Amino acid sequence: MVVDQEGVVETPAPAHRGGWWRRDHPVFIPLTGFFTGTVLVSIIVVALGAVLRLIGLDLTENPQYFAIAIAALLVIDAGLMVWERSRRFARYMLFGLLITPVVAGATAALTLYLLINND
Repeated sequence: MVVDQEGVVETPAPAHRGGWWRRDHPVFIPLTGFFTGTVLVSIIVVALGAVLRLIGLDLTENPQYFAIAIAALLVIDAGLMVWERSRRFARYMLFGLLITPVVAGATAALTLYLLINND
């Protein structure tokens, strides 16, 4: 609180709590969005498998549960795209959601290829 010569009280604006990197760094939102999508795909698959195992169901016999979980992630991402402030984050999150299975599949295919050819 600052009082000037005329007795007027001025309150300084509060400092931004997030620091410079949250509002000014150009790669903060893309990186957090991409890795959020990557982590969510991984967590959803593992958590869904664990829950189905606890219930006594097998994911290979009930693939519709996997499709429902992935559809829920896409609906959440679409909801984030509607809100203008989170649209950029949601685009990179969608990229992370879509690229993770591609990278995992390509890595598995390359590993299998190398194992078969080097045997």
